[in-house]
Amino acid sequence: MPSHSLRIPSSTGALRIDPSKPVKYINHSSDTRSLAHGDVIRYLGHIFVWDEHSVPEDVVVKWRMEGDPLCDAAVIHLLSGNSAAGLDMFHRLHTFVTKLDAHDNASPVSTFWKAITEVPPTDIRVTDEQFDQGRALFLDNSVQIAQSLLYYSLAGGFASPRIVRTLEAISYLVPSKAGEVSSASSDRTFRRLLETFQFVLDVMRCCSPASDFRGTAHILPGGEGWKSIVRVRMLHGVAREKVRAKIKRSSDDPHVNDVPISQEDMSATLASFSTVTLWTLTTLGLTPRREDAEAFLAIWRHVGFYLGVSPTILRRYFSNIDVSDQFLTSMVIHLFSPDDESDPSAFNAPTMPILMATTGRPPLYNTLEWNCAVTHRLLGYELATHLKVPEPSWTMNVKLRFILAIQALPVVFSRYYGERIRRGWLEKRRHIYGVGMAMTLRGNLGMRRTKFRPGGEDHSHWDDEKVNPDLEGAARATRQFREVLAEMFSVLVVSGILIIYAFWKFQAYVISMNFDYNS
Repeated sequence: MPSHSLRIPSSTGALRIDPSKPVKYINHSSDTRSLAHGDVIRYLGHIFVWDEHSVPEDVVVKWRMEGDPLCDAAVIHLLSGNSAAGLDMFHRLHTFVTKLDAHDNASPVSTFWKAITEVPPTDIRVTDEQFDQGRALFLDNSVQIAQSLLYYSLAGGFASPRIVRTLEAISYLVPSKAGEVSSASSDRTFRRLLETFQFVLDVMRCCSPASDFRGTAHILPGGEGWKSIVRVRMLHGVAREKVRAKIKRSSDDPHVNDVPISQEDMSATLASFSTVTLWTLTTLGLTPRREDAEAFLAIWRHVGFYLGVSPTILRRYFSNIDVSDQFLTSMVIHLFSPDDESDPSAFNAPTMPILMATTGRPPLYNTLEWNCAVTHRLLGYELATHLKVPEPSWTMNVKLRFILAIQALPVVFSRYYGERIRRGWLEKRRHIYGVGMAMTLRGNLGMRRTKFRPGGEDHSHWDDEKVNPDLEGAARATRQFREVLAEMFSVLVVSGILIIYAFWKFQAYVISMNFDYNS
């Protein structure tokens, strides 16, 4: 077996492990019961220290019994036994609330509405300054973050046996039965992935045309980002009811008492959008500044409040990046430990269906081997192998490293030239990336902006989701993107020439000095 390095998960690359300490190998969540603070542990190729911020098994077991009762009660009340397929749940909610009596405080819908229209407490809410800083990190590293979301957060993170059970029950991302991967299911999976990325873009205020909102306004009540968050939360509520109904019909289901999309699932998913992204940047050699990483985490802590993650969890485990690192490293153990080794969910991970669904898709048209190579690079050898991702050839690994280096070049250039010399170039690059990602996404969605409707296979007929082509805006964005690239390459070429010239002059000077000395 080839030698593969161990991973030390860290958002800033600052974590160090004492090499003199013995390493304890963990195979299952139950193995953590005997751990003490300070123990160095290894799990699926990752090595870290168990401390007071790691989540013990008994706490996770409690979270598995907790869901989102406010949302669930509102969903049940809104649907009244009818199907949610094809409904814009936010529109249904808003319409219902506007018709309520102003003094109606007893309805589950009004209770839910009051909860989601509150401003988060100050220790959870992201400030305007933090949002702008975290959004800048997202835009500056957007290529790497998109790779992180696809190959790590979704292809890797959604492979937890408990999450797989829910995905299978609602046929989301994975077919309802193993071995049913087809062209149609791949198209559906790809569409779901695009919709997930739209959610991220909505949170980060990346839209076309560019939004007039500044700071946090768009992720506070009334903002478009806030509406997307609430829609996704209600989508989870509908999914929970669907899974519960399916479990009730199977009286012998061993997971009859489990809460689908529990606090465990929601908090881990939130970490996969925040902490995992920071880990990926560090893995790729693009470690963010601590203040930028903290700001990025603050955005997702704020989002978690509206997504239904317990405020207690947000305060305890998302307060800063050091704590969130420890939270996620310990949660990986619990999430990937099946209750029963015979549970088919433990072996039916959506990793390969996701990688196959994104193969040959615009705008990059990546091959399956490339997708597998990136997954191995980000997840690490042991975790990728555990998820049955084929190991890439050495030639593909060489190609991967070369292309990742090329992708990192604009990021490194931005940190020096953009931040220290010409701020206008950096702001222009950020604007183009934000608008460009939104344009590319809606094109891949068939000129559509999803409203996260539950169920339904063909979304093309929803008129309120259609987006008119902006040919003038696309041409302008293309021109500005070329200008950004042209300036970067011009600066690099001129800098290279000056460095070569300076080196040549210095060498000539040294030679002349030696000649004079010898004379």
